[in-house]
Amino acid sequence: MANVDSIVQVRDLVVEYHLENGFVRALDGITLDIQQGEILGLVGESGCGKTTLGNALLRVINPPHRISRGSIHFQGVGNIVDLSPRELQHYRWERIAYVFQSAQNALNPLLSIEDQARVVMQSHRTVSKETARARLTDLLQLVNLEPRRILHAFPHELSGGMKQRVGIAMALLLEPAVVVLDEPTTALDVISQAMVLNILRRVHDQLHTTMIFITHDMSVIAELCDRVAVMYAGRLVELALVNDIFFTPAHPYAKGLLQAVPSLEGDPMALRPIPGQPPDLRQSLTGCRYAPRCPVKMEPCGTVEPGLTQVTDTHSAACLLIDAPALEKEMR
Repeated sequence: MANVDSIVQVRDLVVEYHLENGFVRALDGITLDIQQGEILGLVGESGCGKTTLGNALLRVINPPHRISRGSIHFQGVGNIVDLSPRELQHYRWERIAYVFQSAQNALNPLLSIEDQARVVMQSHRTVSKETARARLTDLLQLVNLEPRRILHAFPHELSGGMKQRVGIAMALLLEPAVVVLDEPTTALDVISQAMVLNILRRVHDQLHTTMIFITHDMSVIAELCDRVAVMYAGRLVELALVNDIFFTPAHPYAKGLLQAVPSLEGDPMALRPIPGQPPDLRQSLTGCRYAPRCPVKMEPCGTVEPGLTQVTDTHSAACLLIDAPALEKEMR
């Protein structure tokens, strides 16, 4: 049953990428509720499907790639999988916006920041040049940028951290209910990272915007997020409140991610990397996808694919150590 406070409901979502010899499933049966006003972290290794899920929420999976199964219901909009091109134009930016990892590639190098903002606003609404400038001015101040310096600047005149903050301001132009942020701190120095995280928290507190934060950095998750969705090989393997992920993780993969992070206590070099490599999604996969790398795997893990099972009311994980009914059925 969907959470009554959910703004996005993803159900059995399958996204396939086209290859020369067929399709590969980058997302395989994702079911997830995103709650109104939360900051949800999507975490996992490169290639696990985090960015693909973010792209699917905006339906920017372009042919020959495809959403081959499932639905994405957005509150007040309906199933975005069924939206027409005209409906999608209004859905994007107005209801949901995207902040890209590489800000320098997301901004038009031939237009000033003010001109870019005006193009965005006037493509969706009838607004004057003055109204667009006033809206951008307010948002630049919100992200700790000086409007007099930024409005007439071109992207190449700004630092990486400044461009990332401009990207955040641009995403908020049309007051979307949801913002997807794809690793917005990855290419920044430590000081700029801290500034961007503080700005995102302030934006969330002031505007009550629902945020989906895509990252591989567990420290960023701890700093910013309310809930965490852990992904592995195109599937969701754990979903919990941020404190539960860090203090009582239930899935061996989530535990492995935490053990691979340097600790401020004890020997900082005593890391425990996860052995092996993620599976090749081009191959036919059976059983638990993490089993070949799992330190606690059992015989049924090679044949039984676990589904998400409730650990507590706010915590679920996909592991046969939790999914006792599935395990008992397999061992009979």
